[in-house]
Amino acid sequence: MSPLRHIPGPLLARLSKRYYELISATGMMGLNGRQNAHKYGDIYVCQPETVSISDPADIRTVLSTPTFTKHPYYKLLRFTGRDSIMSTLEPEAVSKKRRTFGPYMTTSYVSKMESLIMEHGIEAIVKQWDKELAATESGVCEINYCHVFNLCLFNQVSRLVFGKEIQKLKNIDAQKKLQWITESTTFISMRALFQLLPGPIFYLFTRPWEHMYDQISEHVALSIKERKQLLANIETTGARKPADLLQALMDCEDPDSKVRLTAEQIHAEALLLLIGGIDPTAFTLTWTVHLLMLYPECYHRVVSEVRRQFPIESSGIISYSEMKPKLPYLEA
Repeated sequence: MSPLRHIPGPLLARLSKRYYELISATGMMGLNGRQNAHKYGDIYVCQPETVSISDPADIRTVLSTPTFTKHPYYKLLRFTGRDSIMSTLEPEAVSKKRRTFGPYMTTSYVSKMESLIMEHGIEAIVKQWDKELAATESGVCEINYCHVFNLCLFNQVSRLVFGKEIQKLKNIDAQKKLQWITESTTFISMRALFQLLPGPIFYLFTRPWEHMYDQISEHVALSIKERKQLLANIETTGARKPADLLQALMDCEDPDSKVRLTAEQIHAEALLLLIGGIDPTAFTLTWTVHLLMLYPECYHRVVSEVRRQFPIESSGIISYSEMKPKLPYLEA
């Protein structure tokens, strides 16, 4: 008998994993999850021998358990034939990857890139908005926050992962760049949505977006090759060793064997950082702004806290280390 027989959930979910896959293919996973959580509670059966957990405390408990094994669904993020930290399922392998990347994914290491993050983040946004405002007679203009944040994150992540802008996109306008971002990430989504389809049909459905994804993959491979050449010549050229995420991937090593990542492993992780680092952050920022506009009392409290601690007269961008201890409401 199933050990989950006493846990509530839809009958179809107990009978076949296809139920969950069909929900995924229709794009209704989020809505379905909320409806089931409301109907069955924080923990319910979503597939045979599989449960869905909604409570954040329970999620933290599960993720901190050494024997926790990820769902095979994460294999969809196996982009290059090599497992990234997201597509690795086995607990021991996941633990080793965390220890491998851990020293380079800390606040202290990321702080080395803060000037780059600011330059292609808030400083670029302010400069663009000032330019648009100056071009209007009324001093008022309409801004699409979602597009702005997507472009901002694209430029930031491109430079953090590769240290440069993707050359094929350097001279195209913002709208086409947004389309490139959307189509590249859509291909990844389609891999999940159409996983039920036979191979040839799957290919026909996903082909319209695959060429954009292929361009990303080619750029990743070229960037790794160029970085290796730079490092090989660093003593003769006198160039400084870059401080970015690509360099972090090249410097990190297995905690036991001390062997560094292969080019294929770096490729898989860099591709994950590029594709996974744009939309989630951009949408989080967009929803944050949207909700602050919906709840003006929260917006005014945030503004008041910032102005109290950092008056307008004090020029310059506020760093994370300055902000964190002084802006608890914003940090929350």
